[in-house]
Amino acid sequence: MLITNLLYYWRIMRSQKFGLFATLLCLTFGLVIAGTWSNVVGYSIALLPADLTSDPRPYDDNAFLWGRFFVGIVLIVFARKIPRVQFSVAAVVAVITSFATGAIVIAYQQNLVAPEIFSAVSVFLAGGGYAFLVILFYILLAQRVKTSHAIICIAVFQALETILSLLISLLCPTLVQICIVVLAPIAAVSFYFAAEHFSKGVSTIDPLKKAKGSARNALLLQCILFAMLMALIRVLSSVGTWGETRTNYLGMSELLVGELIAISALLLLLTYLIFVLPQKRVSLQARCLIAFAALLAGLQVLAFTNDYELPFFFDTVTTAIELFAHVSYWAIVIVCIRETDIPAFRVASIAWPFSVFVFVAWDTIEHILPFSISTFVMIVIYVLFIVIFFLVFSGRIFESLSTRAVPQDSSNKKLDAFARKWNLSQREAQVFELLLAGKKRSEIGDECDLSMGTVKTHVSNIYRKLDVHSKSEMIVLFNKNDSPEEADSDSQI
Repeated sequence: MLITNLLYYWRIMRSQKFGLFATLLCLTFGLVIAGTWSNVVGYSIALLPADLTSDPRPYDDNAFLWGRFFVGIVLIVFARKIPRVQFSVAAVVAVITSFATGAIVIAYQQNLVAPEIFSAVSVFLAGGGYAFLVILFYILLAQRVKTSHAIICIAVFQALETILSLLISLLCPTLVQICIVVLAPIAAVSFYFAAEHFSKGVSTIDPLKKAKGSARNALLLQCILFAMLMALIRVLSSVGTWGETRTNYLGMSELLVGELIAISALLLLLTYLIFVLPQKRVSLQARCLIAFAALLAGLQVLAFTNDYELPFFFDTVTTAIELFAHVSYWAIVIVCIRETDIPAFRVASIAWPFSVFVFVAWDTIEHILPFSISTFVMIVIYVLFIVIFFLVFSGRIFESLSTRAVPQDSSNKKLDAFARKWNLSQREAQVFELLLAGKKRSEIGDECDLSMGTVKTHVSNIYRKLDVHSKSEMIVLFNKNDSPEEADSDSQI
């Protein structure tokens, strides 16, 4: 009996469900460790001597940015070669990052090398190491984990990272902080190796037809624009109206327990409402656009409120908006990795150079603008948002994902077989054929003598039966249905 029970539990542990759960757990903890490391190193006052006569932070901040920029460029250039050696490189990068973190701590406690130079080199290495390790986690999320699970994982990681960063920075003694940040890179890469192990044979990602040509370039352009938008929202959350009351940023002073809970709750609520709840009805790209629209609306409401007597409200909403911008950006990265043949490392690392460009441009522009910097940044954000909006909804992406619509003279035999397989009614099959031919809903209504409401109902029923969310996905499914054997294997997108 004992042996039977042990074998039973062993099979459960080896099952795909356990592997998926373990993968998500390892990815979440690994990202939390990496993010907490970055925050504590960057914002904990205790890690630097209290009697510093000069402020090294601007110098260090730039070095951290340029480290990320350098790694981003390297990964973009060598994106096709990195996967062959990524495990070895990950181990080496983790060790280098740990040593660089220790060097940051002692940079201003030695006299052999100029503290500024020693610190800058160490921070440069640490910034590059952090960028590489984080990219590994996001690529594994995109390649092995279901979209809703991946986005929830990112949101939970952002919330836990915020909480742990504050707890470690404010409550732990300096020696404990030093031990944590020095060991954190190695711990993070250990969780990555564990996630890679558990995720073998557990992939829940259905194969998609890859976008090519202009559709592929448009998706990559979306990643770049979303990266710049994310960086600008981070800049905006610290200036003007939004920065007036935000004096309690991570590690700089105490955040109330209630504020931490409110930030986490608001972040998870936004993630659920925008990315999880409508996943069967709205495409992921459209959800990313909705997410950034919600972020802009939140920032605009805060600006209109202009009530500095409510710092709790301002801090909570502003911090949640900044964290949610990260969730929204990496969601569009997941789309690009899955729906293009662009190397995953190139897609995932595209954010770092453009983010650095935004931050460097911000440092330059804020000193020369004759008017409010927050006004300028908000204008740029709205311009980027409008550009992304037209990219997403102009049809250049969704419609081109499936190359071209099927001509009207397509094989009726194939259409009939497809309609039988997916249990489409005679009228639904007729509407489906006209959709394939590129007809608009108004044209379908005129041709079939149906009202717009009836046409919408038929289209909704077709999408529900095919389990698709857009016309392009419907066409992709039909094009992949070349034979009964292929139709059975490609029943879902």
